[in-house]
Amino acid sequence: MVIKTPLPDKHTGKRTDRARSDQDKQARKQVILQTALTLWQHTDYASITMSQVATQTCLAKGTLYLYFPTKEELFLALLDDLLLDWFTEANTALEGIEGAAQVAHILNQSLKNRLDMVRLLSILSTVLEQNSSLEAVTQFKLNLAQRTHTTATLLERALNLTSGQGIRLILHFNALVIGLYQMSRPVVGISDNPQFAALHVDFMLELEVAVRALLGGREGEKKIA
Repeated sequence: MVIKTPLPDKHTGKRTDRARSDQDKQARKQVILQTALTLWQHTDYASITMSQVATQTCLAKGTLYLYFPTKEELFLALLDDLLLDWFTEANTALEGIEGAAQVAHILNQSLKNRLDMVRLLSILSTVLEQNSSLEAVTQFKLNLAQRTHTTATLLERALNLTSGQGIRLILHFNALVIGLYQMSRPVVGISDNPQFAALHVDFMLELEVAVRALLGGREGEKKIA
């Protein structure tokens, strides 16, 4: 994600609230998204407010709402950007790859430094999509469908799957990511109790095991049924 900070007004030295061109608007939008990402990296969703985002981007709150009418739409757009980066990287890594073991490794490694995206995926259907406009959700879904199609084709080629099985694999992978991540979140006063050690979920470790099982085990040359 390329971030361009709005330039200060040449007379006042302050950033102006009004973006005068499409390029300025896009640059400002990216600054807003980067600010939201920074806040997301340091706090939970419920604690983040649009007022915080407006203050940290030096915008009037009303101006912020011109770009993103709700907090959910702001974070939906942020997730869209993060997913674009993930799909781009995953597609590049999947080119020319064959066999379940290599695919499993690529899928697991692709999330190693993307927990910000995983956290947002875990609240996508229950929070972000519930208070976003139909237009915003529709555009998000269109982007997702287009990107998923490309990656599904690469997975089918790498795993010798039939048409349509790549999409199913991505859906199952998404379910594993969300479910295991939610299970791995620590509960204060519980997670450190040795009585419950067997119930502790190491997200990355269990995801690797689950993805290998999803792809047919360590030998990994079986087709997904």
